[in-house]
Amino acid sequence: MIVSSVPCPPLPMVGTWEGSGGASCFSSHSLLQQVLAHASDRCSPETQRKFTEGMSESEKALFRSLDNLQTPLCAHKVYECFCVYMRSLLLASPYVHKDIRFFPLEHPCRGDHIHSVTCDHARAQDVLFSDSFKGRSISPSSYHLSSYTDIVSHYAQRIVSVTEQRESI
Repeated sequence: MIVSSVPCPPLPMVGTWEGSGGASCFSSHSLLQQVLAHASDRCSPETQRKFTEGMSESEKALFRSLDNLQTPLCAHKVYECFCVYMRSLLLASPYVHKDIRFFPLEHPCRGDHIHSVTCDHARAQDVLFSDSFKGRSISPSSYHLSSYTDIVSHYAQRIVSVTEQRESI
């Protein structure tokens, strides 16, 4: 449930096979889920507090960086904001290696693992935040037909739209 509320889509991370050194691709949210489980099960209360504070600061920085982008939103700049956010979020844990790399925005293809988990995460976000997001650019029933780039842009539009709605109140 906690990973479902992370405001950015699953990002394609670069991993290596220890034996061969060959590259592999995995979801940032898979690693984040493991980091969260480790923090809650094995870290001291002080480490948990620092990690939670780091996560909160990372989210605030993401919202500020997306709000500062010019409209129309550029998908590559949005993706860069999400990569900076995820790197910061993961590094809030003292147990994550500092060498965090992401594949380019164009790497995920429709139907591959990253695209599939991104569609699932977007639907979970719709359940959590459906009342506050009015500027929908993609219908939930067509996520699987949309490109990864379009879904990433959709995430940013959701965040910027919610921020604009809050400011107008």
